[in-house]
Amino acid sequence: MKLQRRHILTLIILGLSHLTILAETSSRITLESIESLSNSQINLKDTLSKYEEVIVSYSDSRRLHFHYKITELDEFENIKYKVEGFDNNWLKDNDFNKIIITNLEPGRYWLKVGIFNREESVEEKWVHLRVLPAFWMTSLFKLCLVLILIGLFLRLYIKNIRLKNKITGYNNMQ
Repeated sequence: MKLQRRHILTLIILGLSHLTILAETSSRITLESIESLSNSQINLKDTLSKYEEVIVSYSDSRRLHFHYKITELDEFENIKYKVEGFDNNWLKDNDFNKIIITNLEPGRYWLKVGIFNREESVEEKWVHLRVLPAFWMTSLFKLCLVLILIGLFLRLYIKNIRLKNKITGYNNMQ
């Protein structure tokens, strides 16, 4: 399977994620569109077959629909897919032309659609999928939370010292 780099496309999806994809060619498999749980749909019939990586937000990754089209499928061939990094087994596509993926955690995955002749892959089309973490899952958010907790602890500690000084000063005056 010969890979060709073409160009990069970036689209904004609900302002929370974007799509950046690099090229791969396939003659019979065309990835047509991607639809998320928030009903945002990217219609890429003309361009998705040229690209490789899809970046989506955590909230959009709860349920993704990948629509594809197969041309010239022989009677002894079948269609299978897998999401490497989530489930590495090839699954037979019973819903022809639509793959539904749910509950992807932040990370990187490879969605592969293949035409199989018996158990042997004849042709594959793949998309590199990256799920961005939600803001509360990021290191920056966790660091801010730790700093806030340290600040609260220091404030209580200083308040406690002042109260002790006030009490000991009051006791010394009597």
